[in-house]
Amino acid sequence: VRFLFILSLMNNLESRQIDYVQAFPQADLQDEVYMQLPHGYNPPKDKEYVLKLNKNLYGLKQAAFNWNQLLTAGLQALGFNPSKTDPCLFLRTDIICVIYVDDTIFFAKSKDTIENVIIQLKKSFELTDEGEVDAFLGIKLTKNPDDSITMSQPGLIEQVIKTVGLEHDSKQHKTPATNPPLVKHEDSADRETQWSYRSAIGQLAYISRNTRPDIEMAVHQCAKYQINPKLSHEKAVKRIVRYLLATKDKGIIVKPNENFQELECYVDADFAGAYNKEDNDDPISVKSRTGYFIKYAGFPIAWARKLQTEIALSTTEAEYIALSQSTRELIPMRAIILELSSILNIPCAKLNLKCTIFEDNTGAEQLAKVPKHRPRTKHIAIKYHHFREWVKNGILTITHVGTDDQEADILTK
Repeated sequence: VRFLFILSLMNNLESRQIDYVQAFPQADLQDEVYMQLPHGYNPPKDKEYVLKLNKNLYGLKQAAFNWNQLLTAGLQALGFNPSKTDPCLFLRTDIICVIYVDDTIFFAKSKDTIENVIIQLKKSFELTDEGEVDAFLGIKLTKNPDDSITMSQPGLIEQVIKTVGLEHDSKQHKTPATNPPLVKHEDSADRETQWSYRSAIGQLAYISRNTRPDIEMAVHQCAKYQINPKLSHEKAVKRIVRYLLATKDKGIIVKPNENFQELECYVDADFAGAYNKEDNDDPISVKSRTGYFIKYAGFPIAWARKLQTEIALSTTEAEYIALSQSTRELIPMRAIILELSSILNIPCAKLNLKCTIFEDNTGAEQLAKVPKHRPRTKHIAIKYHHFREWVKNGILTITHVGTDDQEADILTK
């Protein structure tokens, strides 16, 4: 969604949002399903009754699949084809459609094109026209005087402030994370309050993954201790919320440059960053963490911080694993751009130039550029070498960047 908003600004596209009314029951039920009578309904006493469902119902395990099949068929009847890379992206020669369950956004150069599609959809679906997109999936979209768009989540930030009981608190923090990093603190004092730790983490995770990458690392730290949070973990969550309290109207500003020529990826790793005396017998504590930003036209469209599944034996190995994980997102993103190039009249020659990955570890950089067995890295699993062919063909370019200029540091430190 972020990526398409960038393209809409760069190509002066019109946007429109629609919402399907009671989406799942609009689809037919393909299977024979029976349900018990609801409470409050009193059937005749002489027999026992059950209800046979005629329509798709929320709560059925096949409900989402049936709805998706119906919607896909409806869009294909209007000339749309699902993207080969992302099945929630539908393309036609003159219009783009992106779907999240039953929330849909159309992008096109002409308002009339979108209007005609909505008119045709109304013949088969019950839907509401939400007009120009000003909010999507809880994300507020604000157009600025300089034609940029600010994506923010003030509503959810207010909600998480209330969840942790700080709506009347005036104390604020300038940074979201604690230092030193959190550990289990099993001998620490128990929590002082009873608000739901898991609910707060869920809300913060949704904020960090959509509009606030600046809290991603802090939220990831707190999320590890949801099973048995202590007072120190509670204070760490409150610190994040007090940071948001000072910046609740802030978000990311979509203001792309005119560079169609490349995707950029900043990738970093934190080698065994959670290792400490308290957890030195826990294998998870020595696992490294991956952090990366993927940018198009100078704007971040995807970012992530995640725990690596294998235990890396060196900084080079941790960085190389992070490099490999980032390309699993980068390569499909490139494929989507190529699919959209014909619709948006972007010359494919420009898009074939390069995808640049900025790496601050020389060992990982050389391992990706010069594939060969080395005593200290020959054990690395084949799944982490999958992108070497792209480097060899010149589609991916690995570029060294100084530590001071490594933008992905915000996700790992």
